[in-house]
Amino acid sequence: MFVPITAAPDILAADTLIFASVGKFTSPSALGRALADVLALNNPVRAGWIRAVAAVEALAAATLLASSVLAVPIGYMLLAACGAIFVAFGVLGRLRATTAPCGCFGAQGREPLGLSNIAIGSAFLVVSLLGTFRFLTPATAGSAATDLPTILLMAAAGLVALTLLSNRALIRRLSVRLGDAPK
Repeated sequence: MFVPITAAPDILAADTLIFASVGKFTSPSALGRALADVLALNNPVRAGWIRAVAAVEALAAATLLASSVLAVPIGYMLLAACGAIFVAFGVLGRLRATTAPCGCFGAQGREPLGLSNIAIGSAFLVVSLLGTFRFLTPATAGSAATDLPTILLMAAAGLVALTLLSNRALIRRLSVRLGDAPK
């Protein structure tokens, strides 16, 4: 079955959420410190709470992909909620001039809560509005359903590309080490 180009933003947003949730699951302390900084807490937010946020992001990603396939707008509602939260914490980070790395993608993040969170959150809001609009427009209401295996394959390929892109420095170091290995 044909996958419309309109599914591409959904897949990219879902991949970003999955990538972020994996980072939070594996390295929750960075975001815990950033949230403590932005909320002026004495102690970092506990890892259990950060992992709960990661689970919500993973659920939002899964429902977003399902929304592309099943023509149900619930994924866009969860994406809009994530986007609004990202924007809110980005604005709060800018207003409070926080310095702790955001930890939104686990230990990889180096920037504090701020402009990148606002940009990603805004992009999520745009994708959710466009996706919801597709369901509300009579001309496209029945055409949103697409092929699940194709959507999942595209999402997996996008996630691999995002992972490779974000870990390119590590990949370079590993490839240099492998090149130096005895043959």
